[in-house]
Amino acid sequence: MPEHCKITTLGRKIAARVGKIMECNVFSTGPGRKNFLKASVMIKIEDLLKEGLNIGSKRDGLTKVEFKYERLPTFCYFCGRIRHDVANCEIAEVEEEHISSSKKV
Repeated sequence: MPEHCKITTLGRKIAARVGKIMECNVFSTGPGRKNFLKASVMIKIEDLLKEGLNIGSKRDGLTKVEFKYERLPTFCYFCGRIRHDVANCEIAEVEEEHISSSKKV
């Protein structure tokens, strides 16, 4: 994300696409270093977690904003749902069975 876009107002708009905003701030890791946005968002656990979001402007074109999540409960990186992990994911299991059976053909 371009540096001039790392402002609280834009951060709030992006965070609102994920869930209910609790807090949103811009942070700096020091002089001459890049800023970053951090938002605390309340999400519905039955919803899929978003990997990121494409944002764009005429000035900068299209940019992919990738999300990083903190303090999640058990989370499945395969299907994006909370409450189970990859080892216990029914969708991953079905997908694995499908791949195994198609290799036998």
